Amino acid sequence: MCKILFRRISAADAPFLAAYGAACDGITDAAKLSRLSARFIRSVRSSCYMGVLAMAGRQPIGFQDGVVAGDTLELSEIYVHGRYRLRGVGLGLIRRILAIAKARGLKRAFLRTEPDNVAMRRLGRKAGFRREGLLYVREL
Repeated sequence: MCKILFRRISAADAPFLAAYGAACDGITDAAKLSRLSARFIRSVRSSCYMGVLAMAGRQPIGFQDGVVAGDTLELSEIYVHGRYRLRGVGLGLIRRILAIAKARGLKRAFLRTEPDNVAMRRLGRKAGFRREGLLYVREL
């Protein structure tokens, strides 16, 4: 297996992110995929966006992104290609984005996951997160 490198996400990574998003949502229409890619480019260029890409050679194999609000980073999406799961890539992504957030002066980070997502809960604990409180949600 080749060495895994982690780097900040740039607008050039939008096609990979869009393809991932499209696959998750079952989007196959080329026009919708193009709009999704344009949306990712806008997001990546926003000062509120932060993201890290995992690369195996020249191939993107995963990413972690989040949104900055004040002095806090909210981790949102994390994805690791199936062939690279359980090899430390997810933990590497989280550690790298947290290092970038700390260097930027952010004071805290949080992540949300579903109660039945045991793998994400375990990964969060490995990355130093602790469970705190409950989340209440209301549909509008």
